[in-house]
Amino acid sequence: MAAGLAEVPPDRFDQYRAIRLFRLALRSLDWVVERVIMAMMGVMLTIVTAQVVMRYGLNRSLDWSDESATLLFVWTVFLALPLALRDGGHIVMEMLLTAVTPETRERLYRAMAALSGFMMVIIAREAFILTRDNWDEVIPSLGLSGGLYYLAVAIGIAHTALRSFEVCLSGEPQRVGVIE
Repeated sequence: MAAGLAEVPPDRFDQYRAIRLFRLALRSLDWVVERVIMAMMGVMLTIVTAQVVMRYGLNRSLDWSDESATLLFVWTVFLALPLALRDGGHIVMEMLLTAVTPETRERLYRAMAALSGFMMVIIAREAFILTRDNWDEVIPSLGLSGGLYYLAVAIGIAHTALRSFEVCLSGEPQRVGVIE
């Protein structure tokens, strides 16, 4: 795994430093995304609670509550994808992985992470195109762009691509809360 700077051969020092900077930037991005998700969840909870109180307590309805909660939910899901990848929270088929040596397992993880990362780049690119193409569509109850749904996909998947490439650099992802 990570060696100290003193253990890095001089010809690989710049490469190692670039990897460390990439990981630091990714951790910083994760920190920001975690706070954004917490804020979105709080707003979503407030909106849904207000809608329930209005509907059943006052026999009135907030026209914009369903659509805004849905939009926040979509953003929360796609922003959380890379965090689940970081923590090993995605489903992994381990039948093959348990039958191979640890070295082969690490190579497989790296290869699958590279393939996933490249697929995520393609998906993010297409999601950005869909965002642009749908930006003029308006969500009637909110007066916001319908492209915001696609933008959530684009940003979340782009962040997931970065996480996949980080797994490429390090090997097996961190495993948190794994049920054996």
